[in-house]
Amino acid sequence: EKGALYDAYNLLHSLAQDFQKPFDAPAVVVVGHQSSGKSALIEALMGFQFNQVGGGTKTRRPVALRMQYNPRCSHPRCFLQGDDGIERPKSLTEIQEYIESENKRLEKDPVRSFDPREINVRMEYKYCPNMILIDTPGLISAPRIRKDGSANVQQRALLQAAREAERLVVSKMKCQDYIILCVEDTMDWKHGMTREVVQKADPDLSRTVIVNTKLDTKLPQFGTPTDVADFISARIVERLSPHKLGGPFYTSVPSGRVRHLESQNEDDFLFEDDDEFVAACAEKEDSDRELVWNRVKRLGNKEGKSPKSMLPKVGISRLRGFLERRVDECYRRNVAKIVPLLKAEYIAAERRLKVCERELEAISLEKLKAGADAFCDDFCKALKDSIQGSIIAPAGSYGETLEQENLAAGSFAGEFGCRFSCHLLVAEVGNTQHKLYGGSQYHRVLREFNLATRCLRLPTITEDEIANAAGIGETHDGVNFLRAACVIALEKAQISFDPLLDALKLRISHIMGRLCPVSEYMIRQKQERRSTSYQQLVRTLFDEFVQRCSDNTMVRCRDDLTSMTRFVTWDLQERGGGALRRALPDQQDIVSVYQVARDYANLVQLMEEALCTRDSNRTNLVVGGLVQHIVQQWREAFCKSAITKFNCYFMLPFVDDFHRYLRSELHKVSEGGVGGSELSDIFDLTAARRALQQQLDELRNECAANKKLQDKFSMV
Repeated sequence: EKGALYDAYNLLHSLAQDFQKPFDAPAVVVVGHQSSGKSALIEALMGFQFNQVGGGTKTRRPVALRMQYNPRCSHPRCFLQGDDGIERPKSLTEIQEYIESENKRLEKDPVRSFDPREINVRMEYKYCPNMILIDTPGLISAPRIRKDGSANVQQRALLQAAREAERLVVSKMKCQDYIILCVEDTMDWKHGMTREVVQKADPDLSRTVIVNTKLDTKLPQFGTPTDVADFISARIVERLSPHKLGGPFYTSVPSGRVRHLESQNEDDFLFEDDDEFVAACAEKEDSDRELVWNRVKRLGNKEGKSPKSMLPKVGISRLRGFLERRVDECYRRNVAKIVPLLKAEYIAAERRLKVCERELEAISLEKLKAGADAFCDDFCKALKDSIQGSIIAPAGSYGETLEQENLAAGSFAGEFGCRFSCHLLVAEVGNTQHKLYGGSQYHRVLREFNLATRCLRLPTITEDEIANAAGIGETHDGVNFLRAACVIALEKAQISFDPLLDALKLRISHIMGRLCPVSEYMIRQKQERRSTSYQQLVRTLFDEFVQRCSDNTMVRCRDDLTSMTRFVTWDLQERGGGALRRALPDQQDIVSVYQVARDYANLVQLMEEALCTRDSNRTNLVVGGLVQHIVQQWREAFCKSAITKFNCYFMLPFVDDFHRYLRSELHKVSEGGVGGSELSDIFDLTAARRALQQQLDELRNECAANKKLQDKFSMV
């Protein structure tokens, strides 16, 4: 019965992978910080050595290990699932090389350090338990940044990698069918960095099993039997997490590697084969249990600490047995839930199969054109809904937080000044932690751009630049402050505004480009499924439209920016009568007249000193102030102009013009207007019939696999 159950779940996992079905088989997600002994623990649970162990990041993609107990396998038999979903037999060395190549690829990736896609490996061996272990990337201890917020390049990169690894691990743990194995390397249960991360996905630890590694190195460090008993009993963990699933368990794994035939160094191993490694693990467990017993046996039952009650928590075999029982319970509990899901998927697949058969029988050029037009209408309606607001597409899959958006498309942070401005920007944008897409994400980036423009770093002006801009006039040798300020402002404007405008273009192009898969998902959810060939054509035309809108908008924005920064127009409101009225006295008495006379005398003296004498301090203050005033006025005008242009010439065309553009381009392709284009193949009857036949075969295979799986679970 147990073998049939595990066989059924393996078939379920294969069905989910081959046909992209939403089935989650119960699995154990292993979570731990770097150098916590996580990889060695997984090897001990598997019964053979597989991972690269040691400090640093050895896994940048999660590795899903589908282990199957097979008493006839004297050596591990491994299968690696390729990107096409097909399993192929591989040696351990080949799988290790593949994982290492993925690590090197992600190390060089300029955008991300980790990839959430799982590397799927199936293993059969006489020591393997029947379960799925998901080895996640090791969590990174983030460096401490000084209070002033300053950090060097290496610290910032490490901090970014730590956040990225944590996000990946937390997302993996959120599946409710997964058991979480929390690996801690600590001697003080009051502090648990890994538990803090686990609680972001499992707050009460009701799905979490805690394990403490490297017990053999910790025991000699305790001075008294009471210290050992306190550590093993872990009563503080019981008080803090009374609803945890299990643990803490205590494990040790022998050091040393197993010799492989491919190894070039004959001295670089301690065990001849995996049987010796398994035997060494058992000896280490017996040694740990004996050492714990010798340390605590004299305590008796003082303070409720029974020495015998501590031994069941020590050893790899105790942890493995506990996990096998819990996974088996999950398997049996989920059977009742999986059977209705399989039936629903079978009915949906049968319905699609009948539709595909009808399309294949009635295929014609007119039908292909009508299908393309129908998909065009559905796509444009979904696109408009996503811009105007929709919740059909799940935010967890298609939305982005502000941080994720910044990682993918850049940020405005490098374009404005102090760190206070950065913190203010993040605090005031709003919805920074919410995963948004479509119109909501577009609105958020415009709000961020508005705030970034207001926080824009004013151009740095050196004293040398001011002195050179002052020059000398053709009629006098005094300083022409207004001309000097205009010369500097006109030169500095492009340096200040161009990077901000380029950053806005990248961000909005990224946001609008992401709407294509969102719209396709919305079509699928409404059961408006069309040929994938139409999808590829629409994606290509959509990307071209995004680029066209982007280029058109940038031309208009740069025209506005050029016209604004080529000629300085002083604010007319400040040239009105307000300043004059403030200078005139309210009462026309002799005292007020004398006061005005003194004010004008002081003013004349100030002008003479400023204009006729070249005092560098005074010149720097006046010219610098005028430049800041000019650029400050330009900032507000630039922000309003750019937002208006992006609304009118980037966002609105997707609502008003894209449908007409898409229809026009589809008709050009169908009539052969795009000469030599591969996209025109979708209106080739032979190619279309071949694609439909392939889709028909896939649906028949899916129905057959589903029916076989239903029979398996019915037997269970």
